[in-house]
Amino acid sequence: MVRKILGAVAILALSFGFVVADEFKGKVTKVDGTKITVENKKANATKEFNIAGAKIQKKSKDATEAAAAADVKEGANVAVSFDGDKVSEVTIMGKKK
Repeated sequence: MVRKILGAVAILALSFGFVVADEFKGKVTKVDGTKITVENKKANATKEFNIAGAKIQKKSKDATEAAAAADVKEGANVAVSFDGDKVSEVTIMGKKK
């Protein structure tokens, strides 16, 4: 019985570890090497991110494909997933029609 309880506690602790990442959505206003500045007009906020080493992907209506840091350009709509100062993923959103 004690093993079941300890196992449940361990699984619960691990599941909380995966929920920690934050996300910031907006439009890229500046690109400087591996640093990007993203503006969210709805929240009236601007943040700067270092995307070196982050997983970058392009998302379209039909599919998601891998991309490179050079594909992140000014004016692109992006969603940046981060934990503290470390960016884990950048998703370049397809254009809305």
